[in-house]
Amino acid sequence: MSTTLDISHVYLRNIELGKKSPPGDNLLIKISQVLQLNNQEKELFFDLAALTKEANNPRNYYLPADISLYLSSIPDATRLIRKANELNLESDYWRKLIKQLENDNKQ
Repeated sequence: MSTTLDISHVYLRNIELGKKSPPGDNLLIKISQVLQLNNQEKELFFDLAALTKEANNPRNYYLPADISLYLSSIPDATRLIRKANELNLESDYWRKLIKQLENDNKQ
């Protein structure tokens, strides 16, 4: 797999063993593609990598790679998150919004 990712096998092994922090978002996305993870596995993979990055540097908060990529590619998504923060929207609101998006996507 390290050859496909164009990284050294030692570096990849050190990441796996927790001796190195998770790599940047682009490499995490490549790894998820090489591993052919399904959506649920990808979400878990990205979430765990973000948590590990945060644990290694508690002064920073890291977003999962898929979320970071999405937010950086769609400016309105970033605006939405900032507005939600400004309005102090709670989890209940987000659950309703997710349900509505899922229902809209079915139609």
